[in-house]
Amino acid sequence: MQLTALEIKGFKSFAEKTTIHFNNRITGIVGPNGCGKSNVVDSIRWVLGEQKTSMLRLEKMENLIFNGTRQRKPAGLAEVSLTFENTKNVISSDYKTITITRKLFRDGESEYRLNDVPCRLKDITGLFMDTGVSSDSYAIIELGMVDELLNDRDNSRRKLFEQAAGVSKYKKRKKETLDKLKSTDADLERVRDLLFEIENNLKTLEKQAQKTKKYHELKEEYKNLSLLLAKFSLRDYKFAYKHLEEDKQKQDTARAEIEATIAKAEAALEKEKLDNIEKEKSLFAIQKKLNELLSGVSDKENERNLLNSQIKYAHDKADTAQRSIIDANDQTEKLKISIEKLQFEKDSEGKIAELKRTEVSTLEKELAEIREQHNALKDSLSSEQKLYTEKERQIFEAEKKLAVNRSGNESLQRDLFQSEEDVVNKRKELEKLQSDLASLQNEKEAADKKLESLRTQDESNKKQLAELEQKIEKKRQELTSETRQLDAKRNEYELTKSMVENMEGFPEAIKFLKKNAKWGKNAPLLSDLIYCTEEYRVAIENYLEPYLSYYVVQSFEEAISAVNLLNDASKGKANFFILDDFEKYEAHQPMLIQGARAATELVELDSKYNRLGAFLLDRVYMIDDSKNFAATQLNTNSQKVVLLTKSGRFIRQDFTLSGGSVGLFEGKKIGRAKNLEKLQKEISGLEEKTRKLSTETNELQTAINTLKASALPREIDAQRNAASQLGNRFSASQASIQSLVKFLESADAKSKTITERLDLLRNEVTTLNEQLSVLKTEQGSMKSLLEQTDKNFVELTNKLSEASSRFNQKNIEFHQQQNRVNSIAQELTFKNSQIESLSAQLLRNNSVITECNAQIEEAKTKLKAIEGELLSGYSNKEGFEKEVADAEKNYYDSRAAINEMDASLREENRKKEQINALLTSINEKFNELKLNITGLRERLSVEFNININDIINEEISGKESKEELEDSVLKLKKRIEGFGEINPMAVEAYDEMKTRYDFIIAQRKDLEDAKTSLLDTIKEIETTAKSQFTEAFDKVRESFIKVFRTLFSEEDQCDLFLVNPEDPLESKIEIVAKPKGKRPTVIDQLSGGEKTLTATALLFSLYLLKPAPFCIFDEVDAPLDDGNIAKFNKIIQEFSKDSQFIIVTHNKSTMSSVDAIYGVTMPEMGVSRVVPVNFSSLN
Repeated sequence: MQLTALEIKGFKSFAEKTTIHFNNRITGIVGPNGCGKSNVVDSIRWVLGEQKTSMLRLEKMENLIFNGTRQRKPAGLAEVSLTFENTKNVISSDYKTITITRKLFRDGESEYRLNDVPCRLKDITGLFMDTGVSSDSYAIIELGMVDELLNDRDNSRRKLFEQAAGVSKYKKRKKETLDKLKSTDADLERVRDLLFEIENNLKTLEKQAQKTKKYHELKEEYKNLSLLLAKFSLRDYKFAYKHLEEDKQKQDTARAEIEATIAKAEAALEKEKLDNIEKEKSLFAIQKKLNELLSGVSDKENERNLLNSQIKYAHDKADTAQRSIIDANDQTEKLKISIEKLQFEKDSEGKIAELKRTEVSTLEKELAEIREQHNALKDSLSSEQKLYTEKERQIFEAEKKLAVNRSGNESLQRDLFQSEEDVVNKRKELEKLQSDLASLQNEKEAADKKLESLRTQDESNKKQLAELEQKIEKKRQELTSETRQLDAKRNEYELTKSMVENMEGFPEAIKFLKKNAKWGKNAPLLSDLIYCTEEYRVAIENYLEPYLSYYVVQSFEEAISAVNLLNDASKGKANFFILDDFEKYEAHQPMLIQGARAATELVELDSKYNRLGAFLLDRVYMIDDSKNFAATQLNTNSQKVVLLTKSGRFIRQDFTLSGGSVGLFEGKKIGRAKNLEKLQKEISGLEEKTRKLSTETNELQTAINTLKASALPREIDAQRNAASQLGNRFSASQASIQSLVKFLESADAKSKTITERLDLLRNEVTTLNEQLSVLKTEQGSMKSLLEQTDKNFVELTNKLSEASSRFNQKNIEFHQQQNRVNSIAQELTFKNSQIESLSAQLLRNNSVITECNAQIEEAKTKLKAIEGELLSGYSNKEGFEKEVADAEKNYYDSRAAINEMDASLREENRKKEQINALLTSINEKFNELKLNITGLRERLSVEFNININDIINEEISGKESKEELEDSVLKLKKRIEGFGEINPMAVEAYDEMKTRYDFIIAQRKDLEDAKTSLLDTIKEIETTAKSQFTEAFDKVRESFIKVFRTLFSEEDQCDLFLVNPEDPLESKIEIVAKPKGKRPTVIDQLSGGEKTLTATALLFSLYLLKPAPFCIFDEVDAPLDDGNIAKFNKIIQEFSKDSQFIIVTHNKSTMSSVDAIYGVTMPEMGVSRVVPVNFSSLN
């Protein structure tokens, strides 16, 4: 798989779309600080799914969108795309080219795309799972991550090892399986709780169903008697209805006679009212004429006042217009004088402007001629300068060759002297090496013997260690078993304790008394007093179940006190055993029954309660039905005994047999308090045993650690290193002797070659001196000619500057004069427009005065006519007022006659209302009768679902009277009401709960099977992951030692080891690094460069195990010196055959080793750009 391209747009400082192609093995990214190099690395990390803002150097995710500059607006989104070529099918996909894209919008929305198809982050991480490509893989390393890796911050070292070993998917599967297991345990616990609850409710529902059946029988009898009583009531309702119909008919006849009398009186009254209306109309007509006259007079008075106001307004308007005419004439005269003055100024300034135009034209022609001469001389000077520069270059080259030859001559003479001196020294060194070789041979043989002895001792230690590990494993298994048993007992203890404290399974009355401080008696329950072993507990509990919730009190008074408390609080009933009453009780002597034991022998009671126990279990015997059980064993032979089976399935008495299935939670009530004490003792014993086993395990572990921490392996390594060093020294001495012999042979040949080269250099120096003399002579003549031309050019340049200055000055004066003339012309135009405006205003004001005078004359004429009309109206007003007084007298006389007739009519209506009241009373009785019938109908419909029409005509059967029926119905009703609460759905609920109980039992089995399957899966995952991780760790360890010694030296020591080898999947991974003979106690004591090389060695050892498709180093080489940079670059060159490398760097040596460089610049503040340079075609 190859990384081919990165596209960035709107990400951090990359405002514009930027594409970086990775077509080479090693690509460098360079640029000054702050230009955005690391933003390229951040973009790759981000598109691969990084969610932590700290890893992207941000406070919040929205800050990675380009935020704009002074010249640019902020971007609306950040978008990064990364393209791969899936050449080796590393990714399980049908596509050869895969592009992943991530976008983030300003509103916080984000999206992922795979080949431009929307997808989830989970899809992308799943696609690259175990390929070495992810946001937190070892493929992307920053300088700060070197410390994190070496110091193992946030367990980062283990994460890299897991990625390389390919166990990440196993850990993910294990986590998912553990989550499922946790969910399954929770479901199983809920199922157990449900079963516990359902088993308690099934028995209660059965009792409720029986009670419901009895209730329905009473309801049926109540229904039949109620229907018979309803027939009696319907007969009485019919008789009452007939009498009411007769009374209503009599009252209807009387009401008809009174209504006829009222009709005649109303007709006479209506006639009188019509006459009154005519008189009222006549009165209104006269009043209307009077009102119209008064209104006309008022209108004329208003019109007169309005005309007076109009005349006054017209006078004021004419005066205002006259004043405006006088002001306009004065302004016009002043403007004419100003215009004459401005016209004179315009003519004089225009003449001055024309003179300046002529001067500017003359200066412009003069400037053009000088500029043309200046340009010609400039070209001539430029060509002479080029010739002079070329001659200088030739002289420089000659002097450079001469200096090189002289330097070479001196170097060769030094080499010749050094060679002769080296020959003398090497001959002495050869003699010393030959004498040392024999002593090294003896030391090497002694070291080999000592190494063999240490190895024999180490084998003995390993054998002892294996025996100890077998012992500790056995102890750990015992400890695990005891711990599980202890946890089970603790859980049982907590459950029993909770049941005792909460009194689960006991009636409300029992709980009330237990918690009530007023009773003040610490009376025990029977269930707390009796204890027996677990094998008999179910049978004893089933037999004593009716008595388990009984309180055991000493005296009768205690029981009475409790009963009174329950009665006062309405908390139900409770039962009591009174110990004082058992003092004279004597139990029967036990009988000998084959295959049975007396129940009193199987239970434990305090001596205080022995008589109570004997009473309850008198003649009760236990039969073992666990094997070879026959039903004939339950035969009592009329001996008045009770036989219980050990399993609790049967209870046999003389005339009865009860039994059935045994519930899951049966046997949990009796002996809870005693059971708590026994459990506490068992828990203490188990805790002591686990402590002892834990101590023995720790002692064995200490012995193992002592053997593991033995210095013998280090002595063996040290002796092996010493022997290796002696061998290396012996081999090095032999090689040195051979090398020295060859060196002496080559030194003679080298001296001869140096002498020959010295002769050649002397001849070349003589020739170069002659050429240099000729070149310097030619340069002198060219220099004098260039100086003269330059002098002329300077003079002409000064002349050009003066002419340009004069032209510019005159040109400015001309434009200033032209602006002055234009300003005067604009002011003239403005003054003329003002005169025209004033003339128009004069015409308007004259028109206004003429119009106002006409309005005044017209108003005066109208005012005179209105005064005459007002005098005529005042005289007509008195006649109309007299006519209105006569009409009002006739109207009120007629109104008095109407009131007398109306009083007579009201008396007749009162009589009619009395009759209506009687009819209303009759109708109310009708309604009451109807309501009774309706109530009866609704009661029959609601209570018995019977329509009254079906029984209304039925004959009454039976000899009972209505009173007897009412008495019977009332008694049945009271019995039903006193029956207590019933559950009408008890039978259906019982069947439904039984079905649900069977279903939950099946579910529990499925969940238990699922739990077993999940535990097997977890074990399989751990086994596979442990094996794969251990194998990968061993390979990485070997590679780490090799790469470390490549980066440092063969003598340097390093190692990787697991802190807890027993649990490699969770154990910490420690690094030992001792470069250049150092012995640091912690990794932080290494220098910055040594840390970087150590981290590099670890990373490349991971690459050897599982090469990542590409690797990114962000300024990792910063702490390295030149020597270590060379090693760093060399190892990258080697690994680049299998992986691509992208290196962000400031180091020139690193830059020189890459195939292509992308330079990141910031030509515009806050905006990064990329410039590519490809070196792959250069050698």
